[in-house]
Amino acid sequence: MAKIQDKETRYFNDVELSSIKISHWGFDQRENLDKGQSFSPGIHRIFLTLGQYNKYVNAVKNKYTESLHLGLNPKI
Repeated sequence: MAKIQDKETRYFNDVELSSIKISHWGFDQRENLDKGQSFSPGIHRIFLTLGQYNKYVNAVKNKYTESLHLGLNPKI
């Protein structure tokens, strides 16, 4: 089932605090999110605008595609 994207959609990155690396990104309806409370003490959720989220996703896709063209084994 496809996720709904409308005015109630919130976009986010989850950051591992120990490594300062993004461990997950995604979006969901505001009512399904836990008001920014972390599901794990080692993870911090950062909310993004739709534009920021799209820029991030496109940058990851471009980096992945570039790595494939270079014959590298990209890690996502």
